[in-house]
Amino acid sequence: ELARAFGVSHHTVRRYLDEAEIDLVVRQGTKLRGFEIKRTTAPAFTRSMRSALRDLNLSRIDLIHAGTESFALDKQVHAVAAQRLLRDIP
Repeated sequence: ELARAFGVSHHTVRRYLDEAEIDLVVRQGTKLRGFEIKRTTAPAFTRSMRSALRDLNLSRIDLIHAGTESFALDKQVHAVAAQRLLRDIP
């Protein structure tokens, strides 16, 4: 559903390379974008996300979480409140 909502042409679920694990990888044009889904209300930038950015050459990771606010965790990693999903993901 998430991939379809953003009109992506290709997606992969749970792609692994070394330590890199990400719930969903989508191709948007020439860029790869990762999505991680967590039940937490206190999302954090993890070593696994850092590895995924590097090893999978992702342009961005959106961490969908159960909290109420969306905010940047890093230049390329954004915590997005599930209730704000369609408003806060460009």
